[in-house]
Amino acid sequence: MLALALALVGCAAVAKQGAKKVIPVVGEILLDAGRDAFLAQAVGRDRTDVKPIGDGGSHRGDKAGLYGGSSSETVCDKKQLVAFLTDPANTAKAAEWARVMGIKSAEILGFVTRLTAVTLRFDTLVKNHRFSGGKAVAYDALLPAGMAVLVTEDGVPAVKCNCGNPLGTTATDIDRIDVDIKDPNWKDRYRKDKVRKITPGKKTAPALLLTAIDEAPGTTIDRPKGTGGEGDRAGTRITPEADLLLSVTLTAPGGTYTATASNFRPGETVRFGPKDADAEPYAVADADGTARTQVTTDSDAEPGTTTVHARGTDSGLKATAEVTVEKNGGNEPTDTTPPSTTTSPTTTRSPSTTKSPTAAPGTRAPRLTLSPATVADGGTFTAKASGFRPGELVEILTTGADGGQLVEAEADTAGTATVELTADFGTGTHALEATGLTSGAAAKAKLTVKARPAGATAGRPTHTPVP
Repeated sequence: MLALALALVGCAAVAKQGAKKVIPVVGEILLDAGRDAFLAQAVGRDRTDVKPIGDGGSHRGDKAGLYGGSSSETVCDKKQLVAFLTDPANTAKAAEWARVMGIKSAEILGFVTRLTAVTLRFDTLVKNHRFSGGKAVAYDALLPAGMAVLVTEDGVPAVKCNCGNPLGTTATDIDRIDVDIKDPNWKDRYRKDKVRKITPGKKTAPALLLTAIDEAPGTTIDRPKGTGGEGDRAGTRITPEADLLLSVTLTAPGGTYTATASNFRPGETVRFGPKDADAEPYAVADADGTARTQVTTDSDAEPGTTTVHARGTDSGLKATAEVTVEKNGGNEPTDTTPPSTTTSPTTTRSPSTTKSPTAAPGTRAPRLTLSPATVADGGTFTAKASGFRPGELVEILTTGADGGQLVEAEADTAGTATVELTADFGTGTHALEATGLTSGAAAKAKLTVKARPAGATAGRPTHTPVP
């Protein structure tokens, strides 16, 4: 097992509560128009399967792969939006909508025509506007990953598609936000250090390069500006953004948690630790580009927030995440494994040999059980992931010639997630891995797939959660 002892020195601004004014922010909900929406009927389609990957902070609107898209679906109906705003019955709303956008009501058609429909890949901080008392009322809002928006020619979010609300940029700093999140699934995975703000990019580029949400990492879509997918072309391949996820946001001195780095080069060494450190421990990225290790805070660590870095030694890819140390703190369960007495391992171990944290103190170690463990090609089997945190989403990844399947199931009150799957990824021995998206706990199992007997009919591919 790898252990990393970090001396976490508290930042004065964090240690002294009240040094910075906290700004309340509304966490908008996927598939929900919200209070006092401009439109009574949604003109967009949100997705609940988009998981943020990459660092937060400020990003330009023309950054390659910043937004997501799919050529198989339209996420925002601009014609319906224009029809509503140009209806004489909605003159008051149209006037306020146009005012927020800095245009005249008569310019709405031309303005909306130039907007591009995309899907947010990150939790995005914006200035939202509700319609109340005959006026557009501004407030800071956090839009979750998966929400459909229309963006301007310079790549800045302009319209929240599930309600038609006009959007703008906010002057609020990310480190000052206090987000009220009602969605329990989002609340579990939310990390402030992954929140993004969008700044204007170049208007002159004829298209936006979007990440293809339903394709392999690095696959892109070239979407002409002012369209919603009807003119999409295959884009140039890009290097996926590296990501670092910590299983905790708050820990105590001496606490242990898991650091999971993803989207690195398979087989490369990934180093974890303070920026530019030379002797920190490391792990080797597996075939999926994921490296995982245990991180232990120093027993004498002062209260405060620190940044943990992950760096690929071959690719040069980097990712960061933040953790806050509080005396007797810990908003997530810590690993029960004793901390290592060294800050640099003598050997490199792959993530498969690294112990993951248990789902909760006192529970059994995470386990993945397959029933049956041997199945005919095209047959069905049950994957049971136990020892995870009650209510957390558990990812179950299968391998295969086509990349396999990635499905999610919610752990029940006993910390068990059960899914019925179809062995449609070829004969042979396949490794399956279950990972808790909140706890970071992981477990693996092997499935043997044999050739289907002659004349036998394959089962229909499924990935059905079992109650």
